[in-house]
Amino acid sequence: MPFTSAPGTFHGVTSQWLISHTTFSGSIVNAGTIGAGGIVVISSTFTSGNIEPGTVLGGIHIDSSSKIFASSSTVIAVEGSTFGGGITNAGTLLAGPVNDGVHVLEVSTFSGGITNSGQIMASAGDGIAVNSSVGVFTGSGPAGGIANSGTIAAGRDGIVVGAGPPAAVSCPARR
Repeated sequence: MPFTSAPGTFHGVTSQWLISHTTFSGSIVNAGTIGAGGIVVISSTFTSGNIEPGTVLGGIHIDSSSKIFASSSTVIAVEGSTFGGGITNAGTLLAGPVNDGVHVLEVSTFSGGITNSGQIMASAGDGIAVNSSVGVFTGSGPAGGIANSGTIAAGRDGIVVGAGPPAAVSCPARR
């Protein structure tokens, strides 16, 4: 049975975190374990928040009707030991003033790749950044780990792999 609450912090174990048909101000923070269903965002709008996935086996999936506006942070900041299932974005991601759209850092194994068919906007940061501290990064597609058929508008790089420390990765909900 999926967990279906937003925004907030999830503590526990669930097969999926489903955020569906809602508008809210705040972040989605996983302090537990989310199984093969992953974090799924359907027809929802977040303002002043981001996604901090923690331990996820089924990835993050954002549909084309969803919008996430992170006013002062990175939209999706993946940190932790293992992340599976990849990140699929078909919606609109807008990062805070000096932050990245999607940033993967300090993960020993990241599997599933990153696919963007929506919009990622990071006015002063990177659109998609995979930090050099990531041990193993694998994708499921034939082109490797990152695929973009959407729009990435970034103040620095659209896609960067092997990046050093980010200019700013702010995860306010964990502090």
